[in-house]
Amino acid sequence: MVCRKCGFEFDDELKVCPSCGKKVRGKTLSIVGSVLLLVFAVALTVFAVYKLYYRFTVYKFEKQYTRGIYTPIVREGTLSDGRPSHVITFYGNDGDSIYVSKLGRLYNFSGGVARCEIADSSWFTGILEDNSVIEASLACEIVYQSGDRRKLPVIEFSISAPYSPVEIVSPKENDIAVNTSTYKISAKVVPGSTVMINGNDLTSLVTRDGTLDINVNVLPVGDNTYTMLVKTNGHLETRKSIVIYRAEMEIPVEVSSDTPLETSTNIVTISGYCEPGALISVDSDYVENSLVQDYTTGEFSFIAKLSTLGTNTVRFRASMPGKADSALSVDIEYMPNIDEYSRTAWAMDYERLVLLFEQWQGRVFLCKGVVKDIIVEESRQYVIMDVGTEGNEQLLVLVNLSSIGTPTRGKKYSAYADVDGRYMYNGHYYPLLNARYMQSVTE
Repeated sequence: MVCRKCGFEFDDELKVCPSCGKKVRGKTLSIVGSVLLLVFAVALTVFAVYKLYYRFTVYKFEKQYTRGIYTPIVREGTLSDGRPSHVITFYGNDGDSIYVSKLGRLYNFSGGVARCEIADSSWFTGILEDNSVIEASLACEIVYQSGDRRKLPVIEFSISAPYSPVEIVSPKENDIAVNTSTYKISAKVVPGSTVMINGNDLTSLVTRDGTLDINVNVLPVGDNTYTMLVKTNGHLETRKSIVIYRAEMEIPVEVSSDTPLETSTNIVTISGYCEPGALISVDSDYVENSLVQDYTTGEFSFIAKLSTLGTNTVRFRASMPGKADSALSVDIEYMPNIDEYSRTAWAMDYERLVLLFEQWQGRVFLCKGVVKDIIVEESRQYVIMDVGTEGNEQLLVLVNLSSIGTPTRGKKYSAYADVDGRYMYNGHYYPLLNARYMQSVTE
């Protein structure tokens, strides 16, 4: 052994240098130190390998969910009530789930896909401006069948402040010409929205499903403008203008404001007033000898016959020598109550209905079957129903005019419906009927 202090060589068994008296470490201690150094080096190497592996797995996982096969897709959408939204489509394995913290909900994978939809308005609070934009960040987790959870990369996308949804159902166009003294404006909004027309608050008239129906007076002065303002929480205000044109008349004639525009009977009394001395004549079907007129006051009335389910147009005119006739019409919705309507219903005869749909226009049938599909075109909802039995598929297309809202696919319903023609579905024509009354069937 060599002394580290003076360099003197001596026997390894001595523990003190004979030259300078310096205590020296034994061989055992040197071996222990070497072992400890080796263990530390191995541990450091293992830790470094672990860190590299961990970073690699994190990188691989994030790559799969940012630019790989599991990358979520974000697109714009619309909720069933008309509100703008964003739809996020996730990809993964059946049995796993996606947890969306903003919604507090789990979405299960089915067929390798899970989708969630978030209303754009849920990102906005306070007073909005037309150019308001939010950079949304959505935190999600994947929940495996085993119960393990793992955070996904944050999903980021831009959202512009949405406008309050409103659909003008009637009139179909924003600028129309009529010769009626009243007109029904119909609109669909999000339930709970504030609705104003020409400064009048009509919010209380909005039904639970967001429908607004209002009859407005149409004066013979040319353009009658009705401005609708709709405000929904979390949305910008939407403004819609409707212009209803009615030509000026040489002979003033109007319908009384209490004339019913909807009825469950096939006759209705039309009353009104015109310029004294004018002669009233009825152009549409009415009860003979029911026309009564006071030439001194201009008041008149007659009983109109309604022969069509749905909209019936009653037409009449005022005439005076030396002046152009003033023609006027009134649209009246005729819908018998369920007792009267169902009393005329025929049992389903599918084979003959397919052949005789034109001759059977307006005939009422009782339709019972499972809802196979639902199609929405503009403001109309078409319900595809299978009325066949014992596995023999027989499809009908029903225009849903009932109060049931949206039926459930795969569920059985009964409907009273009148024949209206035929409709192409999946490349084939099927009988088309107007379903006035519909209810689910409990088996």
